Amino acid sequence: MNEFLTTKLRSLNMALSGFLLSFEIFWKIKNFKPIKNFKKTNIKLDVFENSILESLNRDGVAVTNIENFCPDLLDDLVRWKNEIKHNKRTSLIKDFLIYFIGGSYKSEKQQFEEINPLISFSIDKSLLNIINSYLGMWVNLIYLEMNETRTIDQSEPLKKSQNFHRDPGINSCIKVFIYLNDVKEGGGPFTYIKGSHRYGKYWKICKQRFFGAGGSYPDLNKLNEKINKNDIWEIYGDAGCVIIADTTGIHRGGNSFKKIRQMTTSLYYPPGDPLKSKIAYNFDIKSLELNECQHFALSKK
Repeated sequence: MNEFLTTKLRSLNMALSGFLLSFEIFWKIKNFKPIKNFKKTNIKLDVFENSILESLNRDGVAVTNIENFCPDLLDDLVRWKNEIKHNKRTSLIKDFLIYFIGGSYKSEKQQFEEINPLISFSIDKSLLNIINSYLGMWVNLIYLEMNETRTIDQSEPLKKSQNFHRDPGINSCIKVFIYLNDVKEGGGPFTYIKGSHRYGKYWKICKQRFFGAGGSYPDLNKLNEKINKNDIWEIYGDAGCVIIADTTGIHRGGNSFKKIRQMTTSLYYPPGDPLKSKIAYNFDIKSLELNECQHFALSKK
């Protein structure tokens, strides 16, 4: 009984916290320090960074190539994937995915003994400039994934994130994906409904949850009635394609009917959000040549 009451009280506390933080004044108070840090640094975006930010603000998603951030890093990522492929496992929740890293945010603690190519990419200065500018504050990197899809029969019912959904969050969050192989039609492309992010025209359709795994899933028939099909963007690209998306917007992926898709995911949340970092670094972060913003991204808040 005590355990039941504790769980209920915890859920009520999170619900109340989420409700209060949905008001801008409380959100700004909760994120006072990361907002202050962002304003203090007075970031001046270059032409490339500005173009990505404009796409994010307009559509909720932007597409570029890894060469614009870290030349030659794609080879390092593929090499690293081959080194850790013995760790692969299938998710019980998403059996259409095989994970090399991640796959269970709710219960997993990620530990890294040394810096790896995915961490290096995830704290790239230019990438953080874009993400921080979009969210208006310094953010935390909270989770990493590397996976590949299983090919499925097109007649099979779609499961979990193969369906359109919003990720949970008080305000917004950012996921950055890298395709590790060429993704064409039938290859499980990440798909986004442009304008479904917080400031977009479809924001009021199927509001996202404040917290908890899984997010919210709109009724597909109602969704099709309310959106313009031209706003559904199936993102195809060659290996090295980078997708930056506010995934509180409506999206889906992993529907591989013809060929598998190999992909990494870097997940960022504002420090004031209830969703916190699951990453532990078993190496001296302070020894790395990083600026304050990069150190902050790796810290647990």
